Amino acid sequence: MTEADRRRWNSRYRAQKAAMGHNTVALPDRVLVEVTRSLAPGRAVDVACGMGRNALWLARQGWQVDAIDIAREALEELRQAAESRMLDRLFIMEEDLDAWRPAPNTYDFGTMVLFWDPRVLAHLKRAVRPGGLVLVRSLLAPSGQPDVGPHYLRPGELREWFKGWTIRHNLEDEGMAMILAVRPLD
Repeated sequence: MTEADRRRWNSRYRAQKAAMGHNTVALPDRVLVEVTRSLAPGRAVDVACGMGRNALWLARQGWQVDAIDIAREALEELRQAAESRMLDRLFIMEEDLDAWRPAPNTYDFGTMVLFWDPRVLAHLKRAVRPGGLVLVRSLLAPSGQPDVGPHYLRPGELREWFKGWTIRHNLEDEGMAMILAVRPLD
């Protein structure tokens, strides 16, 4: 990501914070909650976490969470929310996702919600341990308009990215695409 991207995201989160006042952390993603509710807590990563709604929820459930984003404004909100909840299992990292290179086989669960970049997904997939889960949920290009921009998924694209993995759920509906996949045991 470029410095312009960083400024754009920081500006977006500043505006969101101004509009929301003191309660800037939204509810966690409903699919993430459903998926992880029955899992034993382990180590997780929330990529492009924004203000950290999913990272906070995972940490409250006992997960050790790495929350990663480029936007310092968003991460500061997350930091304050984590401190007010006394969450010591949440590790906040300001990272340029273009340069993010996590260690392989590190996480039991990885998520990327409302963000799409295939290069980042490739690193996320390698970072999840064999037998671990990845949840991706992002915007789907409108039918008949596959070239709306690089941050939209094309129909069927997530399934292609997870060839060779066990697909637990895959859904494309109402402008959203979602996949939950288990990394093979190798």
